[in-house]
Amino acid sequence: MNRFLHYLSYLQFPLFAGALYYYLRPIWESTQILDSLNTGLMLTGLALSFVSLVNPQASKRQLKESSRKLLFWILMPSLLLMFGLSLYWYWQGGDVGSLGQSLLFLSIGMLSVLRMLSSSNAH
Repeated sequence: MNRFLHYLSYLQFPLFAGALYYYLRPIWESTQILDSLNTGLMLTGLALSFVSLVNPQASKRQLKESSRKLLFWILMPSLLLMFGLSLYWYWQGGDVGSLGQSLLFLSIGMLSVLRMLSSSNAH
């Protein structure tokens, strides 16, 4: 099962590539900037969710204790800020509501990375 989840975690790479495409798309198509940003944020959140499926033993060997703590303290405040903003914008409705929905999706992906960092920190 661990091997299957590890192979499933490789889906993060095409999702990150798709997100990069949507982030860069407004350069040559400037008509739907907000839609491209929303799709890029959603793909990034989904890719971050797949990051947490990496074998925890392999990620434990790769990340040192100090870098894990640094990533934890960088992700935690930004996660709380994005979660709060996304809920506020989601309830506003309209185009801003769709941006809030995308940020909520991204914050859920960041939460899975934060869980991975904290669980490998406990071992």
